[in-house]
Amino acid sequence: MTVAVDKTDCSGLFSCVGGGCPLNHSVTSDTVTAAGSEGQAPYTYAWARVSGDATITATSAATAATAFAASVGRNATKTAVFQCTVTDNLGKQAVSAPVNVRLTYDWDSGL
Repeated sequence: MTVAVDKTDCSGLFSCVGGGCPLNHSVTSDTVTAAGSEGQAPYTYAWARVSGDATITATSAATAATAFAASVGRNATKTAVFQCTVTDNLGKQAVSAPVNVRLTYDWDSGL
């Protein structure tokens, strides 16, 4: 049983200029997909944070493809590392390579 991910770096960026920008904004990353193989289908998927900011969550933690999201303050970045555990129909498991998540809110006052 093996599992592969289509990327090991995943990021999201929200940019805003001016005084009307919120103090915090929800930032969502691009999508990463895990794929189980060499096991017996169907597979189940469980994305979990293994380190980093606990406010970052997987938007679809029980599916093969997920994005990651968190509320981020102005000119701040949050980071975390996630892995996906894939289980096949016989109960065999494999864990993906770590996926580095980076969510950034880039704010410019416009002054």
